[in-house]
Amino acid sequence: MAENPSTNSRTASRSGRQLALLSRIHELANDDSQFIITGHSPILMAYPDAWVHECSAAGIQRVHYQDTEHFQVMHDFVVNPERMLDILLDRTRDGRKGGHVLK
Repeated sequence: MAENPSTNSRTASRSGRQLALLSRIHELANDDSQFIITGHSPILMAYPDAWVHECSAAGIQRVHYQDTEHFQVMHDFVVNPERMLDILLDRTRDGRKGGHVLK
C-alpha cells in the first residue's frame, strides 16, 4: 500500500506544532503564566512539573503522565509497532487471522 504524503506531512506538522507549543508554554511559564490545557497529547502532558488529571469512573485524580492510557498506547506502539499492528489488524505473523488481545 502506498503512503499518502499528505497524511504524513499533516502528522509530522501536528507533532511539530505541539513541540513549538511546548516551547512557547515554557517561555510564558517562565514569565509566571499558568495554563489549563485539555487534551490527550503525550507531548504536552510531558511538560516538566505539569499537573496531569485524569477523569475516570473513579472520579478526577492527579496522575503521572506516563500512567495515562494515551501515553501507554503511544509508547507501546512506538516501541513495538509490529506487535500493535498484529493486535489491531487481528493478524498473526504469517498473515492468518489471529485472536490477539491488548494487554
